[in-house]
Amino acid sequence: MTHAQSWILSYFVNSLWQLPLLCAAGCLAARALRPIGPAAEHRAWVSVLVLQALLPALPALPAGWLPALLSWIAPPPHPPPK
Repeated sequence: MTHAQSWILSYFVNSLWQLPLLCAAGCLAARALRPIGPAAEHRAWVSVLVLQALLPALPALPAGWLPALLSWIAPPPHPPPK
């Protein structure tokens, strides 16, 4: 099995259990946000859709991807003043 086939199989197997779980969480979140208004419900559903696309791929990423991403996004900490 090639690396690409392994990645696709991993994505598929992870999506089999993660997508229904995220959909249930999205339903609960949308129901809880209903009194706030449709904009909040919309944001919850868009967040669920983005997570449903990205979350199954996370286990297939290399081990050091999160620190590399955070160092790229966040500015380096400033040294303490003397």
